[in-house]
Amino acid sequence: MANTGLVHGAQQPLTLCPSSQQLTINPRPKAMTPVFCNHPCFLNHERRDHRSTAGLPWGRPVVMLLLLLLFGMAHPAKASDVDIDHDTGVMPAITFQKPLNESWTANTEFLLFTRQGFEPNIVQLRPSLTYKVTDHIALTGGYNYLDYTQTSNASEHWSWEQVEHTGWLKGVKISNRLRAEQRFIAGFGEPAHRLRYRLKGALPLDKAQRWWLISHNEVFVHANNLPNPSPLKGGFAQNRLFVGVGHQLTRRTYLETGYLAFYTNQPNPQHDNLRHNWHTWLVFKL
Repeated sequence: MANTGLVHGAQQPLTLCPSSQQLTINPRPKAMTPVFCNHPCFLNHERRDHRSTAGLPWGRPVVMLLLLLLFGMAHPAKASDVDIDHDTGVMPAITFQKPLNESWTANTEFLLFTRQGFEPNIVQLRPSLTYKVTDHIALTGGYNYLDYTQTSNASEHWSWEQVEHTGWLKGVKISNRLRAEQRFIAGFGEPAHRLRYRLKGALPLDKAQRWWLISHNEVFVHANNLPNPSPLKGGFAQNRLFVGVGHQLTRRTYLETGYLAFYTNQPNPQHDNLRHNWHTWLVFKL
């Protein structure tokens, strides 16, 4: 009878063949490996055997996600007596990704913002190209069209560039994303420059890495002032805090859904705005 056992540090069962006394590795069933290229949950970069999460001792990863949430809740205020208008809405988004080769991927994204429940407010179209520099760093550039559905002749055309780094830290998939935008707004002759930084954490909830606990926080900063009467002034602009779940539906389909707090800093004497949105994002690989 063959002897079987586990060697310390090995991730697969080992079999000692009595006839040849040669050590062989029994193949392990393959788990579903997500195939998308530019999302921290899509692990074509690398696949980790989360031995720290297999037995559900999630202490450190959960603490890290809670700290990320606390970071996002601490939005700046212009004064201690600042007034905030609250609103509710949904933010559905759908992304199509088409790998062109091992390094390049074409992306097309559609977004809808609503206010006062389900009343359409903003529609966006965002095509882009992503270049994978390394297994952890990706560069993306693209175009963004934005239309305010409730205001005639109110639209924006953007060019934008971003760099994103992904990696593992204490069992959590961490993504750092920095984006620069050049917004050409109808009625203004010069572009508005805006910087965005997002920190995102994704904690796998099962060994197959199909279910994820997701949290991210993104800070928006205006880099310049536009002439009056534009309300766009340099400094802090927005903060977006998200907490939800992600699910790898199939090898080519990924779903993410959860609560998005959308805080906007308005110039005095306007009230700041806090939107309570339900955000759902669906990604297809073509």
